[in-house]
Amino acid sequence: MPLSATNQKDNYSFTSFLQKLTESNYLEIFDGDKSGFEIASQASDICKSGGKALLFDGDIPIAVNLMASNKRIEQALGMSIQSAADKARQYIDNKTETQLSFTKSPEYEEIKLTSLPIKKHYKGDVSGSVNMGCVISEGYSCGIYRIQPLSDSKAVINCHSDSDLAAQLTKDTPVTIALGTSPHLIYTAAASLPAGIDELLMASYIHPETMLFISTDRFPVPIDTQVIIQATVSATEKHPEGPFFNYTDNYSKVSDFPVMSLESVKMIRGGIYHTTITGKMPTETTYILNAVSII
Repeated sequence: MPLSATNQKDNYSFTSFLQKLTESNYLEIFDGDKSGFEIASQASDICKSGGKALLFDGDIPIAVNLMASNKRIEQALGMSIQSAADKARQYIDNKTETQLSFTKSPEYEEIKLTSLPIKKHYKGDVSGSVNMGCVISEGYSCGIYRIQPLSDSKAVINCHSDSDLAAQLTKDTPVTIALGTSPHLIYTAAASLPAGIDELLMASYIHPETMLFISTDRFPVPIDTQVIIQATVSATEKHPEGPFFNYTDNYSKVSDFPVMSLESVKMIRGGIYHTTITGKMPTETTYILNAVSII
Protein backbone atom coordinates (compact mmCIF):
# COMPACT_ATOMS: atom_id res chain seq x y z
CA MET A 1 0.00 0.00 0.00
CA PRO A 2 1.53 3.38 -0.96
CA LEU A 3 2.69 5.53 1.93
CA SER A 4 4.05 9.03 2.18
CA ALA A 5 5.74 11.04 4.92
CA THR A 6 4.92 14.62 5.86
CA ASN A 7 5.33 17.13 8.64
CA GLN A 8 2.17 19.08 7.84
CA LYS A 9 -0.50 19.88 10.39
CA ASP A 10 -3.91 18.20 10.14
CA ASN A 11 -6.45 21.03 10.42
CA TYR A 12 -9.28 18.53 10.93
CA SER A 13 -7.80 16.34 13.66
CA PHE A 14 -9.56 15.68 16.98
CA THR A 15 -7.84 18.56 18.78
CA SER A 16 -8.27 20.90 15.81
CA PHE A 17 -12.01 20.15 15.89
CA LEU A 18 -12.16 20.94 19.62
CA GLN A 19 -10.35 24.20 18.99
CA LYS A 20 -12.85 25.15 16.29
CA LEU A 21 -15.74 24.33 18.62
CA THR A 22 -14.20 26.57 21.28
CA GLU A 23 -13.58 29.45 18.90
CA SER A 24 -17.13 29.28 17.49
CA ASN A 25 -18.67 29.07 20.98
CA TYR A 26 -20.09 25.58 20.35
CA LEU A 27 -18.32 24.02 23.34
CA GLU A 28 -19.47 24.43 26.94
CA ILE A 29 -17.04 23.56 29.73
CA PHE A 30 -18.19 22.24 33.12
CA ASP A 31 -16.55 21.14 36.33
CA GLY A 32 -15.50 17.53 35.78
CA ASP A 33 -16.33 16.45 39.34
CA LYS A 34 -19.62 14.85 38.30
CA SER A 35 -20.92 11.30 38.36
CA GLY A 36 -21.58 9.40 35.17
CA PHE A 37 -25.31 9.69 35.90
CA GLU A 38 -25.05 13.50 36.08
CA ILE A 39 -23.01 13.67 32.89
CA ALA A 40 -25.49 11.44 31.04
CA SER A 41 -28.50 13.42 32.22
CA GLN A 42 -26.97 16.77 31.34
CA ALA A 43 -25.65 15.60 27.97
CA SER A 44 -28.95 13.97 27.04
CA ASP A 45 -31.01 17.04 27.95
CA ILE A 46 -28.69 19.41 26.08
CA CYS A 47 -28.63 17.17 23.00
CA LYS A 48 -32.43 17.01 22.86
CA SER A 49 -32.62 20.80 23.07
CA GLY A 50 -30.05 21.27 20.29
CA GLY A 51 -27.39 22.55 22.66
CA LYS A 52 -23.61 22.68 22.60
CA ALA A 53 -20.89 20.08 22.79
CA LEU A 54 -19.72 19.50 26.37
CA LEU A 55 -16.36 19.16 28.07
CA PHE A 56 -16.24 18.04 31.72
CA ASP A 57 -12.88 19.34 32.90
CA GLY A 58 -11.49 16.85 35.45
CA ASP A 59 -8.13 15.12 35.87
CA ILE A 60 -8.83 13.56 32.48
CA PRO A 61 -11.40 15.78 30.72
CA ILE A 62 -14.47 14.05 29.27
CA ALA A 63 -15.79 15.21 25.88
CA VAL A 64 -19.44 14.48 25.03
CA ASN A 65 -21.86 15.44 22.21
CA LEU A 66 -19.07 16.71 19.93
CA MET A 67 -20.95 15.71 16.77
CA ALA A 68 -24.50 16.05 18.13
CA SER A 69 -25.73 18.47 15.46
CA ASN A 70 -25.61 18.64 11.68
CA LYS A 71 -23.72 21.92 11.86
CA ARG A 72 -21.00 20.46 14.09
CA ILE A 73 -20.65 17.38 11.88
CA GLU A 74 -20.13 19.66 8.89
CA GLN A 75 -17.64 21.72 10.88
CA ALA A 76 -15.81 18.52 11.84
CA LEU A 77 -15.66 17.21 8.27
CA GLY A 78 -14.92 20.56 6.63
CA MET A 79 -17.79 20.18 4.15
CA SER A 80 -21.53 19.68 3.97
CA ILE A 81 -23.01 16.33 4.94
CA GLN A 82 -24.12 15.85 1.33
CA SER A 83 -20.64 16.60 0.00
CA ALA A 84 -19.10 14.08 2.41
CA ALA A 85 -21.58 11.44 1.30
CA ASP A 86 -20.88 12.21 -2.36
CA LYS A 87 -17.11 11.83 -1.83
CA ALA A 88 -17.65 8.59 0.10
CA ARG A 89 -19.78 7.23 -2.74
CA GLN A 90 -17.10 8.22 -5.28
CA TYR A 91 -14.54 6.25 -3.31
CA ILE A 92 -16.81 3.19 -3.07
CA ASP A 93 -17.88 3.24 -6.73
CA ASN A 94 -14.48 3.96 -8.26
CA LYS A 95 -12.21 2.13 -5.78
CA THR A 96 -10.03 5.21 -6.05
CA GLU A 97 -6.40 4.58 -5.19
CA THR A 98 -5.32 6.69 -2.26
CA GLN A 99 -2.54 6.63 0.29
CA LEU A 100 -2.00 7.29 3.97
CA SER A 101 0.23 10.22 4.85
CA PHE A 102 2.37 9.68 7.94
CA THR A 103 3.95 12.15 10.34
CA LYS A 104 5.93 12.00 13.58
CA SER A 105 4.02 10.72 16.59
CA PRO A 106 3.46 12.97 19.58
CA GLU A 107 4.40 11.69 23.03
CA TYR A 108 2.20 9.07 24.68
CA GLU A 109 2.16 7.69 28.22
CA GLU A 110 1.38 4.11 29.18
CA ILE A 111 -1.71 3.99 31.42
CA LYS A 112 -4.19 1.43 32.70
CA LEU A 113 -7.65 1.04 31.20
CA THR A 114 -9.16 1.72 34.61
CA SER A 115 -7.32 5.06 34.72
CA LEU A 116 -9.72 6.37 32.08
CA PRO A 117 -12.96 7.99 33.34
CA ILE A 118 -15.18 5.21 31.94
CA LYS A 119 -18.27 6.11 33.95
CA LYS A 120 -21.54 4.25 34.32
CA HIS A 121 -24.26 6.41 32.76
CA TYR A 122 -27.45 4.68 33.91
CA LYS A 123 -28.23 2.79 37.10
CA GLY A 124 -29.16 -0.40 35.27
CA ASP A 125 -25.94 -0.49 33.25
CA VAL A 126 -23.58 -3.30 34.17
CA SER A 127 -20.64 -0.84 34.08
CA GLY A 128 -19.28 2.04 32.08
CA SER A 129 -18.29 1.36 28.49
CA VAL A 130 -15.89 2.59 25.83
CA ASN A 131 -18.40 3.54 23.13
CA MET A 132 -16.61 5.91 20.73
CA GLY A 133 -13.52 3.84 19.97
CA CYS A 134 -12.71 3.18 16.31
CA VAL A 135 -11.62 -0.47 16.21
CA ILE A 136 -9.11 -1.01 13.40
CA SER A 137 -8.32 -4.52 12.19
CA GLU A 138 -6.88 -6.38 9.21
CA GLY A 139 -7.30 -4.67 5.84
CA TYR A 140 -7.70 -1.27 7.55
CA SER A 141 -11.26 -2.28 8.37
CA CYS A 142 -12.70 -0.06 11.09
CA GLY A 143 -15.93 -0.04 13.08
CA ILE A 144 -17.31 1.38 16.32
CA TYR A 145 -18.15 -1.33 18.84
CA ARG A 146 -19.20 -1.00 22.48
CA ILE A 147 -16.46 -2.26 24.81
CA GLN A 148 -17.22 -3.39 28.35
CA PRO A 149 -14.12 -3.42 30.58
CA LEU A 150 -13.65 -6.47 32.81
CA SER A 151 -10.21 -5.57 34.19
CA ASP A 152 -7.04 -3.82 33.06
CA SER A 153 -6.23 -6.81 30.87
CA LYS A 154 -9.65 -8.02 29.63
CA ALA A 155 -12.76 -6.54 28.05
CA VAL A 156 -15.80 -7.71 26.10
CA ILE A 157 -16.40 -6.30 22.62
CA ASN A 158 -19.95 -6.09 21.29
CA CYS A 159 -19.38 -7.21 17.69
CA HIS A 160 -22.45 -8.91 16.23
CA SER A 161 -22.16 -11.84 13.85
CA ASP A 162 -22.86 -9.68 10.78
CA SER A 163 -20.07 -7.19 11.55
CA ASP A 164 -16.78 -6.95 9.67
CA LEU A 165 -14.82 -7.73 12.82
CA ALA A 166 -16.86 -10.85 13.55
CA ALA A 167 -16.15 -12.08 10.01
CA GLN A 168 -12.42 -11.97 10.82
CA LEU A 169 -12.79 -14.06 13.97
CA THR A 170 -11.95 -17.38 12.35
CA LYS A 171 -8.75 -16.82 14.34
CA ASP A 172 -7.63 -14.58 17.16
CA THR A 173 -7.61 -11.10 15.64
CA PRO A 174 -5.30 -8.21 16.57
CA VAL A 175 -6.88 -4.74 16.73
CA THR A 176 -5.83 -1.16 17.38
CA ILE A 177 -8.47 1.05 18.98
CA ALA A 178 -8.35 4.80 18.31
CA LEU A 179 -10.33 6.70 20.95
CA GLY A 180 -10.72 10.45 20.70
CA THR A 181 -9.76 10.48 17.06
CA SER A 182 -10.32 12.10 13.66
CA PRO A 183 -13.98 12.97 12.90
CA HIS A 184 -13.39 11.60 9.39
CA LEU A 185 -12.53 8.18 10.78
CA ILE A 186 -15.52 8.28 13.15
CA TYR A 187 -17.68 9.11 10.12
CA THR A 188 -16.45 6.20 7.99
CA ALA A 189 -16.38 3.76 10.95
CA ALA A 190 -20.05 4.53 11.68
CA ALA A 191 -21.16 3.92 8.09
CA SER A 192 -22.54 0.64 6.76
CA LEU A 193 -20.23 0.02 3.82
CA PRO A 194 -19.84 -2.78 1.26
CA ALA A 195 -17.43 -5.57 2.12
CA GLY A 196 -13.82 -4.87 1.27
CA ILE A 197 -13.90 -1.11 1.81
CA ASP A 198 -10.95 0.15 3.86
CA GLU A 199 -12.36 2.72 6.26
CA LEU A 200 -8.95 4.30 6.95
CA LEU A 201 -8.33 4.89 3.25
CA MET A 202 -11.86 6.14 2.72
CA ALA A 203 -11.48 8.58 5.62
CA SER A 204 -8.29 9.86 4.03
CA TYR A 205 -10.00 10.21 0.65
CA ILE A 206 -12.92 12.32 1.92
CA HIS A 207 -10.64 14.54 4.03
CA PRO A 208 -10.56 18.08 2.54
CA GLU A 209 -6.79 18.43 2.95
CA THR A 210 -4.12 15.88 3.91
CA MET A 211 -5.25 13.52 6.66
CA LEU A 212 -2.27 12.62 8.81
CA PHE A 213 -1.59 9.27 10.47
CA ILE A 214 0.98 7.97 12.93
CA SER A 215 2.43 4.47 13.09
CA THR A 216 1.77 2.27 16.11
CA ASP A 217 2.96 -1.20 17.11
CA ARG A 218 0.13 -2.51 14.94
CA PHE A 219 -2.24 -0.47 12.77
CA PRO A 220 -1.91 3.25 12.01
CA VAL A 221 -4.17 5.80 13.70
CA PRO A 222 -4.93 9.44 12.89
CA ILE A 223 -2.64 12.09 14.35
CA ASP A 224 -3.91 13.54 17.67
CA THR A 225 -5.69 10.30 18.60
CA GLN A 226 -6.07 10.72 22.35
CA VAL A 227 -6.00 7.07 23.46
CA ILE A 228 -4.49 4.12 21.58
CA ILE A 229 -5.36 0.61 22.73
CA GLN A 230 -3.63 -2.50 21.36
CA ALA A 231 -5.56 -5.73 21.89
CA THR A 232 -6.37 -9.17 20.50
CA VAL A 233 -9.96 -10.34 20.10
CA SER A 234 -10.42 -14.02 20.85
CA ALA A 235 -11.97 -16.29 18.24
CA THR A 236 -13.24 -18.68 20.91
CA GLU A 237 -13.50 -17.05 24.34
CA LYS A 238 -16.75 -15.24 25.14
CA HIS A 239 -18.21 -13.46 28.16
CA PRO A 240 -21.65 -12.00 29.02
CA GLU A 241 -21.98 -8.38 27.91
CA GLY A 242 -24.53 -5.87 29.19
CA PRO A 243 -27.08 -4.74 30.07
CA PHE A 244 -26.69 -1.16 28.81
CA PHE A 245 -29.39 1.46 28.33
CA ASN A 246 -29.89 2.01 24.59
CA TYR A 247 -31.78 3.99 21.94
CA THR A 248 -34.95 1.91 22.37
CA ASP A 249 -35.38 3.51 25.82
CA ASN A 250 -34.74 0.06 27.28
CA TYR A 251 -31.77 -2.01 28.43
CA SER A 252 -29.97 -4.37 26.10
CA LYS A 253 -30.23 -8.09 26.78
CA VAL A 254 -27.26 -9.82 28.34
CA SER A 255 -25.54 -11.82 25.60
CA ASP A 256 -22.19 -13.53 25.12
CA PHE A 257 -19.64 -11.63 23.02
CA PRO A 258 -15.92 -12.07 22.26
CA VAL A 259 -13.34 -11.39 24.94
CA MET A 260 -10.56 -8.98 24.10
CA SER A 261 -7.11 -9.24 25.73
CA LEU A 262 -5.45 -5.85 26.18
CA GLU A 263 -1.74 -5.54 25.51
CA SER A 264 -1.31 -1.80 26.01
CA VAL A 265 -3.24 1.41 26.65
CA LYS A 266 -1.50 4.69 25.82
CA MET A 267 -2.74 8.25 26.22
CA ILE A 268 -1.38 11.38 24.62
CA ARG A 269 0.02 13.90 27.11
CA GLY A 270 -2.82 16.09 28.39
CA GLY A 271 -5.32 13.84 26.61
CA ILE A 272 -9.13 13.93 26.59
CA TYR A 273 -11.49 10.98 26.99
CA HIS A 274 -14.15 10.95 24.25
CA THR A 275 -17.46 9.26 24.93
CA THR A 276 -21.10 9.48 23.89
CA ILE A 277 -24.40 9.13 25.73
CA THR A 278 -26.79 6.39 24.70
CA GLY A 279 -30.49 6.31 25.47
CA LYS A 280 -33.73 7.45 23.92
CA MET A 281 -33.17 9.32 20.67
CA PRO A 282 -32.33 11.96 19.62
CA THR A 283 -28.76 11.44 20.76
CA GLU A 284 -25.40 12.19 19.18
CA THR A 285 -25.65 8.78 17.48
CA THR A 286 -28.85 9.94 15.76
CA TYR A 287 -27.00 12.77 14.01
CA ILE A 288 -24.00 10.63 13.05
CA LEU A 289 -26.10 7.77 11.68
CA ASN A 290 -28.33 10.18 9.75
CA ALA A 291 -25.22 11.73 8.20
CA VAL A 292 -23.82 8.41 7.00
CA SER A 293 -27.19 6.96 5.95
CA ILE A 294 -27.15 8.93 2.67
CA ILE A 295 -23.87 7.39 1.44
